[in-house]
Amino acid sequence: MKIFVRHFRWLGIVGTAIITIASLITGFFFRTPAVYRYSPLNHFISELGWEGHSSLAWLFNASLIVTGILFIFFIVGLGLLIRGIWAKIAKASGLVTAIFCALVGVFPMNHLPQHTFVAMFFLGVDWRP
Repeated sequence: MKIFVRHFRWLGIVGTAIITIASLITGFFFRTPAVYRYSPLNHFISELGWEGHSSLAWLFNASLIVTGILFIFFIVGLGLLIRGIWAKIAKASGLVTAIFCALVGVFPMNHLPQHTFVAMFFLGVDWRP
């Protein structure tokens, strides 16, 4: 347990690096049917994981799943290190966010109803009409 608490921060760093690198690679090779390149100004980030539209969708979706799992363990480690009511609230919020991060990779835009739910829950946005 002491080793985990001492080294859990690396899970957050590695998870962040994985999703950043995967997003950059996937975005670089992304092309729409009209041969437009990916731009965060014109596209949702979820489009990088849209199977059939993104040639490296598998890489982006896998990176979300792996990052979500790493963040779950990171948040648990953070919760063991920091005490108090605010830490417990932050831990609960962080765990929900990490779980839904992974679920965005499980349900890419090809599964739009499920994707919309998990993506909006991940962002903390009210997705209901």
